[in-house]
Amino acid sequence: MQYRQSFLGMQVRVPIRKQTGIALLQVLLISAIISVLALYFTITARQQVSVAQAANDRVLAGLLIRSAESKVLFELLTKEATDSHLYPLPEGYNFYATPIEIDQYTKVKIQDVAGLINTEFPDQTLLRRTIQNLGGTADIASTITDSLLDWQDSDDLKRLNGAEKGDYEIGPRNAPITLKSEVRLIKGMDDELWRKLEPLLSVPRASYFNPMMAPEPVLKAYLNSDANDILDLRRKGSLTRSEFSQLTGVYDQEGIILSKSDLFRLNIQVNYGQAKLEKEMTVQLDPYAKADGTVVDSVASNW
Repeated sequence: MQYRQSFLGMQVRVPIRKQTGIALLQVLLISAIISVLALYFTITARQQVSVAQAANDRVLAGLLIRSAESKVLFELLTKEATDSHLYPLPEGYNFYATPIEIDQYTKVKIQDVAGLINTEFPDQTLLRRTIQNLGGTADIASTITDSLLDWQDSDDLKRLNGAEKGDYEIGPRNAPITLKSEVRLIKGMDDELWRKLEPLLSVPRASYFNPMMAPEPVLKAYLNSDANDILDLRRKGSLTRSEFSQLTGVYDQEGIILSKSDLFRLNIQVNYGQAKLEKEMTVQLDPYAKADGTVVDSVASNW
């Protein structure tokens, strides 16, 4: 059976089967367009949900960081030392940056600044040995140490292995370093060595050095001998001042005190859902409130 259709004034016979095929193509085309639109709306909706979820995770991660910060500061301020326990913090806490799990999302590192190497007035022998422990040669260690001192002193006199004006495109400062990142500019420093050395340095200065709380490379540099016994006791959480002195022959003396300081570097990391946040801060604590009620001074902080 045929269907008679007018085309430019002419009668054209179009088979019904052919007309049905054209209609089917139209239906398929419309269906494809609708499917593409539906897919687009679905993807857009999922993206919006993902963005909203990421924002929600970030907010909750920020709350977890502040919660962990408050918890740790409270413990540091309220735990008093006794004769048997020099560092009476909750089980699992330490002052030499071994990660502490606060909850399933949060890890905290606490480092007593007294165990670090100060950038302004470093013990030169300790700094040289530490750099060598990190893989630097004796020449590199001497160059970095002398250059660090030259960078900060007010004169233009160059130490034996140091560097002064003319050795840098920018610098030296000729004043005490205020940002730890400046040390990366020192002659002899490279990216790999800086990555290892940076966590061992501090700009805020404790009034003494405490080798008990020194990170492993610094502790080994200070003892200049096998420190495995000390490190093993630290891992077990059973290191006391008397044991440290018996094993090392180091006792309280000028510039060295085997007690915690009031300066701490806190590193808080939160991994919650899609959010990964990190906060590092250096705080000075005083368990006895000042006139304005302050017990925590934030020396430095960054997210």
